[in-house]
Amino acid sequence: QYDYTGFIGIYRDSVRYPPRALGADGGNRQQQVTMVFLVKQSNLVSGKECENALESLLQRMMTALLNDNSFGGTVDALGEEIIVQYDSYDKKDSTYTQKAVVVITGLVNVSNWS
Repeated sequence: QYDYTGFIGIYRDSVRYPPRALGADGGNRQQQVTMVFLVKQSNLVSGKECENALESLLQRMMTALLNDNSFGGTVDALGEEIIVQYDSYDKKDSTYTQKAVVVITGLVNVSNWS
């Protein structure tokens, strides 16, 4: 059943280490891990049903992610914004495919202080 199938790929895009506080020791930094979630849905009936299924998949994914802002303890918190970009809408033969890219930044406080 196409309403409950889809693909979610999780990829690390970049890691930044900006200073956490002005005037603090250079080792007082915040690790910012940017993650990209590729969300893809296909449907044999119509583009509208494919879009509805993609939105349902995105909603379930975001609910799961936001229920644990630490991603299972791998980050301290999430960044200020979550970006959803609708990347492509395709029809090949009788299959409609739609894709969204979700960009989320996880924050980890790091320091050389003991």
